[in-house]
Amino acid sequence: VAGWRPFIGWVCGVALLYNFILRDIISWVMVLNDNDLTPPPELAMEHLMTVLIGMLGLGGMRTYEKLKDKTK
Repeated sequence: VAGWRPFIGWVCGVALLYNFILRDIISWVMVLNDNDLTPPPELAMEHLMTVLIGMLGLGGMRTYEKLKDKTK
């Protein structure tokens, strides 16, 4: 379903992908090519993780409500 929650989920997923995988690969390729460029910046993960953990918690509550048949 389109809305803010899937959008924020995709943003968090892409940011995690960049920060923990792509950034390291880019840095590694730069070292292999002997580039004197500065490495790609690291993202402010503390803010991102706060949003992600909050969303996952809300998703857990929604699952609990559905299991207990408390939904409309």
